[in-house]
Formats: sequence, C-alpha cells, structure tokens
Amino acid sequence: CVKIGDVSVELFENTPSGAVVKTDERLSDTISRAAEVWIEKNKEIVDDTKDQVTEKSIKRAKEYSRAIGRIMMHALAHKQTLPSTSMPPFIMHVMLHGYDDDYHRDDILKHISMMDIQGESILNWLLDDNKEERDENGDAWTTDTFFRSYIPNTFIHTRKILLGSLQDGLTFGGKPNPSNDLEKGCGISSIFAMVPMKAIQHVYFARPAISLEDLWAVLEPKFGVGVPDVNLGMDETAKEQQIEEQREFYHGNFKKYLKESDEEDKTFLVKLVEAATGSNYLPFDEKFKINIEFSFGLDPCGYPNFHACTFDVVIPGYSVHFDDFKTFKEKMNFVIGEVYNKFDMN
Repeated sequence: CVKIGDVSVELFENTPSGAVVKTDERLSDTISRAAEVWIEKNKEIVDDTKDQVTEKSIKRAKEYSRAIGRIMMHALAHKQTLPSTSMPPFIMHVMLHGYDDDYHRDDILKHISMMDIQGESILNWLLDDNKEERDENGDAWTTDTFFRSYIPNTFIHTRKILLGSLQDGLTFGGKPNPSNDLEKGCGISSIFAMVPMKAIQHVYFARPAISLEDLWAVLEPKFGVGVPDVNLGMDETAKEQQIEEQREFYHGNFKKYLKESDEEDKTFLVKLVEAATGSNYLPFDEKFKINIEFSFGLDPCGYPNFHACTFDVVIPGYSVHFDDFKTFKEKMNFVIGEVYNKFDMN
C-alpha cells in the first residue's frame, strides 16, 4: 500500500488465486479520494493541491510495484521460490510468456476464472445474450476478437499503471513507467519462453507457507450456534454445559488436530485454508477471519461442513466429536480431501 498522511491505500486486490494489482481507474479514484480526505483534515499545514498529492502518490505506487518486480526478478535469477499467490496464473503467463497465440484459450478462461472473473460467462454473454454489443471497430464480437481484443483490453491494459511498473521491475534496465507492450511480457520473458508454464509454477512458485500460529490467529470460534433439536430436551444449564465442552474442545483437541496434521503433512494447513475459503493463502488483512462454528447437532455421525463463500467451518456439537478424537480427525480429513483443490474450472 501507499500512505497518504495517515491513510493507507491498498494497491492489490485479493482473489482466490492471489493478489492482483488494481485497475488504473480504481487506483486513481481511491488515491484521489484519500488525498482529498487527508488535505481536508490537514489543510492548515498542507500546501499541495489534491491533484498534486494524487500525482505524487501514484508515482510512489509505481515505484512500489516496480520494486516488487525487482525482488521477483532477483528471486527468479537465484532460483528462490516465490509464493504462488504473489502472481496469479493469468498475470504470471502475461509477464513470463506474454499474451499471444501460444496461450491456449481454455487456459485463459480457466486462469481468469481463478481471479473471480467468469470468462466463459462473459464470452457467452457477448456472443449469444447481448449481440448488440460491439467491439472497438463497431463490429459484432466473435470468439476470435474476444480473445484478441476483449481479454487484453479488459484485464491487461486497464492495469497499465501498476502492471506496467511490475513489468519494468522484471526487466533489466526497466523504468517505473507504464509499458505500452504489456502483452509481450517482461524483459526476462525470453528466458522463460521455452519453459512450460506448469514447470515454471512448479519450480519457481510454491504454495505459500502457512504456519500454525498464523492460522490460529485468524480462526474465530463460535460456540452454541443454532437452536438445539427439540428431541434433545436441553434446558439452559445443559446448553451452557455443552458450550463449555465446545470451548474446551476447541482449545484442546481441535488445536491438537491442527498441530498433529501439520506435522504429518506440511501441506495440510494450506489444504484446510483452501477448503474453508477457496483460496490457498491467508491475506494480509486484519479483518480476515475463518469462522469455526460449533452447532447444537444431534446426529453423532454428522460430518463437518465447509462453506467457502462465508469462510465457515461448521462442526456438529454433539459430544461424539469431543469424546473420540480419532473419529473427529478421520471425519475432518475426509471432508478436506473431498473439498480441497475443487475450486477450479474442469
């Protein structure tokens, strides 16, 4: 982010496949509004106009994005692994291979869908549902012009400020100015051009490391969620007793489960986070939480439920999960195995 006084402006947006730089329009608008607020609060000591503050802040944003590119280039040159979330597959392909005919169209749709953009739906909408839409030449959209024009214009050229600076950072002798040749890839793309993208991802971009401490810090336990089944016949004392059991389980065997599983499988925490959120990383957001809900469940054979849209993991609160650690672990592992790596286009 860049700071405007005491106001922070984020340069990236989190997507299921990683961080993506903001569009020029959104970046400029956000910085302009932040500059206006800061000047109004400090008008007695600030001499610059809103436009001057905005211009200086955008320049700092470009320098910051270029610095990230420089760090990445240094890491790639020295074969240091980068987290996969530092560059989503679509941006990775554009930067390291370029956007050309070798970029398979199925992969393009798959990769932009991983950025929370439903490319296939947009394509169908342009070709079938909204035939009145025209391209920049005034012609009806075709599949060919969709991939040759719509995709780069919408998802590459709209991010020239930060994406261009990132590209320049990945170029020997690059300058912090928006590039007019974003589709050609960065300066080191010629080195990677003959290397399959899957090989680049495997060798240079690893899944990000998630520590137990980092995960535990974002978990938000919620006890006694929902209304007990009428057949349980619970009074208030019984409800409070089960909530206390849930609380003890969360701080005891639930944390033990995370610790044991992490020791047994170093990819476990990534799998758990992806099952719970649809993303394979923890964003740098103090407000981000994964809810661990303990319900007043009656069915002792009930499986935990993962709701990636709302970041909820719902655990039936019936005592079998508290009395039998092995059964709980088996059920959690089974569900995670069923859900993990399914947030994709098949």
